[in-house]
Amino acid sequence: MTTTLDQISPIGYQGDDPTVAALRDSIYGPYLATHRKARELIMRLGDVPPDHLTYAMEAGIAPDLLRAVLGEIGLPAHEITADIHLRGAFGDWAAVAAPHLLTVWTGHFDLAIGAILTHGTGAPYQQNCLTELDTGAAVGVLALTELGGTNGADQQMEARWDPDADGFWLSNPTIGSVKGPPNIADPTVPKIVVFSARLIFEGRDEGVFLFLSRLRTLDEGLADGVEVGEMSSKLGAAMDHAWARADRLFVPRAGFLGGQWATITDDGAEFRCDEPDIRQRCHRSISPLIGGRLDLSTANISAARAGVAGLINYSKQRPHGHSDVLQRDLVTSAAHVYAGSVLGRMIRDLSVDPAQQARLPLWMTVVKPVLTTIAEKALRTCSARAGAQGQLRCNYYPDWIAGARGSKTAEGDTQVLEKAAGRTHHALSTLKLPGAPTVSSWWLDMIITREHTLALDLYIASGIEHSGSYDEEYEPKGTALGIDSTRADLARTTGVRLVVTAALIAGDQATDPAAATIARACAAVVALTYLDRHSGWYNAHSQQSPDLAEEIHDELRRNRVIIVANQTVLAAAFDIPELSGAPMFAPDYLQAWSHLAEWGEHTFTAQ
Repeated sequence: MTTTLDQISPIGYQGDDPTVAALRDSIYGPYLATHRKARELIMRLGDVPPDHLTYAMEAGIAPDLLRAVLGEIGLPAHEITADIHLRGAFGDWAAVAAPHLLTVWTGHFDLAIGAILTHGTGAPYQQNCLTELDTGAAVGVLALTELGGTNGADQQMEARWDPDADGFWLSNPTIGSVKGPPNIADPTVPKIVVFSARLIFEGRDEGVFLFLSRLRTLDEGLADGVEVGEMSSKLGAAMDHAWARADRLFVPRAGFLGGQWATITDDGAEFRCDEPDIRQRCHRSISPLIGGRLDLSTANISAARAGVAGLINYSKQRPHGHSDVLQRDLVTSAAHVYAGSVLGRMIRDLSVDPAQQARLPLWMTVVKPVLTTIAEKALRTCSARAGAQGQLRCNYYPDWIAGARGSKTAEGDTQVLEKAAGRTHHALSTLKLPGAPTVSSWWLDMIITREHTLALDLYIASGIEHSGSYDEEYEPKGTALGIDSTRADLARTTGVRLVVTAALIAGDQATDPAAATIARACAAVVALTYLDRHSGWYNAHSQQSPDLAEEIHDELRRNRVIIVANQTVLAAAFDIPELSGAPMFAPDYLQAWSHLAEWGEHTFTAQ
């Protein structure tokens, strides 16, 4: 049985409308049931944005939620980590309905447990750490960033091998080498920390590796040889951030996470490594960041789906909700979020493909920046368009925005990743999604043209770069200040190409004609918005005539109108439930406020 548009609701729709079902399938794929179970368990935690708590008290919520959700799931954390779709489903719904849990999610699962699973040897010390992490008895943390910056292979913390002690002494020789800000300040929460540090073996610098430390336990407190100090609070996404200064912090031999590719002989006399390039040893060591980048990408785009659905629900109850200026912002955000959601699902599917493993780091240097940027912008837009309601924590938007803002820095700062992606220039054009249309739309072709032009510019400049003076010699075109600006521009262009292509694929694969129309309209809005915003570049490169500029505007308006007419269906496809204590997500937001205020049925009587 099908339904009419009047019967479909933006929030909590559980009907069988074929258009809604087809759009949901493009977002969740075959894992809708997994997501709904994750949603059920996450919402059971009851993590509503609190009022009247200190920052430290709010930061202390996450460890309790972690233990609670692991108890609800009934699986050890290392099994959840290894199941990419299960881990992603719970991370996505944590972003929507348990924002405090998201603050520790990737650090615990992807980074700490992921490092042990990826680079561990199965040693008893590592297994003991996993046992504590499996139940949430200890919270896992990666201490990567230093006060001097993350700096990749140039990190300064040191881990000196001591054959007599059969372990490593970790120290911070400079102010810039002090770790900050890992979430390790709370003295009441056991923490198992993976430190990144330079291995010093017999006086030789062997590059950056990972070292596993039971930094704080219930029985012994903080480990000897390290000092931890609380750092300043953030505006939202509360975490117990701290600096950590080590002065002979001991890590046993089994705490060295080099797997079978980097080892120290049993007699302690020789260090062996399959990776000859010292700088590449860092990149190989920090590979667990890839899973964290994927999870943060899809988690924040999930929160953005909730933000869009909430505004659609609320705007239909408000006298100004039909305003075309509000609708323009709303449907533009909806289009980007839908297309980004499809891309996130496709990349998660690619991440389990053995043939894609070698290229996954490159994929994520593009995908994480574009998806977290779409999410943050959409959430800020929806919050603003909701007026006063969008500023209240009870409606979740401030918490979602804080999470998205933090995620743009966590597991690799957006611009740093974009610069790294841009360094590969033409390689970005080889990032192809399975099922991409063989014949693309003219507006996608224009994006591809800009991508190729920027890549060619960088390719030509690579000869200058190798000379060692490219910063001074490179002559940027357009508004770029230098070569890094062009690299970032290229990465962003590739990101938009992938977002647009993902929505076009969804349209081609949709089983419902109306769903196909909506998906293609979303692709068009993302593409044409990009072209409109970069019209100056296209004019400067003789790629756009006045007639083409007019066609871009006409097509953009036409496709926005399609989404306006179908916004309720699109919101229903996002599968967002009514959120506890959030009036914007209620069928009647005024009645929701009446309930929150505990007004009785006779409070407002006719006079």
